[in-house]
Amino acid sequence: MPCAIICDYDGTLVDTETLLELANHDLCAMHGKPYDSKLVRARVMARPDPEYTQGIREVCDIPGPLAEVIEERLAIYFRLQDERGVLPKLGADACLRAWHERQIPIAVASSSSRMHVQHMLKRLGWSELVRAVIGPEDVEQGKPAPDMYLKAAEAVGCAPQDCIAIEDAPAGVASAKSAGMFVIGLLDERYVSALPGADAVVKTWQEVASVVASRM
Repeated sequence: MPCAIICDYDGTLVDTETLLELANHDLCAMHGKPYDSKLVRARVMARPDPEYTQGIREVCDIPGPLAEVIEERLAIYFRLQDERGVLPKLGADACLRAWHERQIPIAVASSSSRMHVQHMLKRLGWSELVRAVIGPEDVEQGKPAPDMYLKAAEAVGCAPQDCIAIEDAPAGVASAKSAGMFVIGLLDERYVSALPGADAVVKTWQEVASVVASRM
């Protein structure tokens, strides 16, 4: 029986992938470069900075020091976030609250910074539902290495093999699988065509809930 549930943040709990795509497009446009969405996603999805922005620089041939490009990208992303807001994925809120009510520990393992995720969880009213947040600053290696998921399991006091991970990106699935977890792949076909290695692949949070219930 699972001891805890560990979720990715971007694209899994919240629909930030749309904002990331817009920010990347605007970053390239600012430098007069075309944005190749498919190539960029294949290269950087679920990767932490500086690797994320470095991948965009290389694929789209963006000039300038990496630190400056990171600052430009994040400034665009946070502006879009303030203008458009961040919405939870449909059904995610109900699942988190149901698991919290059943006293199932919930953690978040994200390639976004811990402080940013914690801030957004507070805005969404989820702070009291999530027991631990692990970001790239908490581990030596980001996804697809297992470090982030191993750290999250440790933070909630569960063995990795007793955790269920929920991910929307191939690198995240690889990370959780290499940590020894059962992985539910939440597939958004706007951005990813497949999630190889996942133990179950679903398209909605309602289906996520069903898979979790089947393992309880």
